[in-house]
Amino acid sequence: MDSAIILKMTLRKWSIFLMPAILLMLSACSSNLGSNSLGDSTPTFQFYRTDTPTPSRTPTVPGTSTPLPSPSPTPRTHPIAKGDTFSGIAFQFGVSIPALQAANPGLDPNMLIVGTVVFIPPPGTPESGTPSIPSPTPVSLQVDIPVCYRSGDSGLWCFADVKNPQAFAVESVSGAIRIAGAEGQVHSQNATLLLDVLPAGASLPLAAYFPAPIPDPVSMDAEINVVLPLNDVGQRYPLVNIENMVVEINPGGKIAHVSGEAVLEAPGTAVTSLWLALAAYDEQGNPIGVRRVEINQPFANADRQPFEAMVYAAGGQINQVQVLAQARK
Repeated sequence: MDSAIILKMTLRKWSIFLMPAILLMLSACSSNLGSNSLGDSTPTFQFYRTDTPTPSRTPTVPGTSTPLPSPSPTPRTHPIAKGDTFSGIAFQFGVSIPALQAANPGLDPNMLIVGTVVFIPPPGTPESGTPSIPSPTPVSLQVDIPVCYRSGDSGLWCFADVKNPQAFAVESVSGAIRIAGAEGQVHSQNATLLLDVLPAGASLPLAAYFPAPIPDPVSMDAEINVVLPLNDVGQRYPLVNIENMVVEINPGGKIAHVSGEAVLEAPGTAVTSLWLALAAYDEQGNPIGVRRVEINQPFANADRQPFEAMVYAAGGQINQVQVLAQARK
């Protein structure tokens, strides 16, 4: 046999035995190389979770989808009236005298000027070392589901009747009316009653206007944010009655003409102004229009203050009109 052929066969035979050993050595070298040269130099990454902002829909009308404000932080003011005292204002709003002084540093408690606006801190705001006056007794009012009507400029008028079921009058009633569109947009408008005072057993609508453009609302609701019991007993708001009232509703039911006389109840009383709240209702008892009339001229108990006013319907037809009066000394 040729020697070259014998040598080739010998090399092939040995390669069968040598190949596994060579592969084992290379594998060991590769493992050591990775652990020694890269293990110490590989950077360590620390991952932090971040919240990805969700795109929000731009409201089609002014308003907000955030939760409505709670009663306590709602800013409040009080115009000083004849007969008011600093301690009486503090007691009325359920705050301490030092807290009231701190909120009005430029006000002299011993020299109150009628018409001066007093800033009222949140109820229960204490001054260091001084206990606050107890907060007023919680007051519950009944609020109906709003009824809404399209206006001529494509806006929306909404009314929510507020009833006072308590045996005492309340004041400073304010709240909000909200509407929700079919796509989930929520819009809110603040609303207050037309009068500062809501007598026991009486009702008045909250009213709010939502300017165009707005979606077709699929749901509406209303809530009261602030209400206080009236510890007045006729001092700041002398009792006044409406007499000889006549309501004339125009054909079509869109306008009502109201006239009558306001008469003070207590003998010897004199007032400086009179506010009238006119609320129009349809045949089902839904509020459909409101108006406030201000008569800023003094009159006394011996006088009868005549008035005339018109109230307009935002929708539907007027069936009846309610008039409430508020007098101030």
